[in-house]
Amino acid sequence: MTIAELIKLLKQFPPETDVFLSSDEEGNRYSPVSNLPGICIMKDGEPQDCDESNYDTVILYPTESR
Repeated sequence: MTIAELIKLLKQFPPETDVFLSSDEEGNRYSPVSNLPGICIMKDGEPQDCDESNYDTVILYPTESR
């Protein structure tokens, strides 16, 4: 999924809707998305901060599992 596809999907929901990550396809465990920006992966595979301008992947982290 791309950022554009995710934005299009999320626009269907009210802006105040909470976002959770599931740990598996069945939704047995889930966690709210961290307020941190996550890590962006550079094209050479080295992790960098999200303020870098040449990343190609964004990883969102859960805060805790439920």
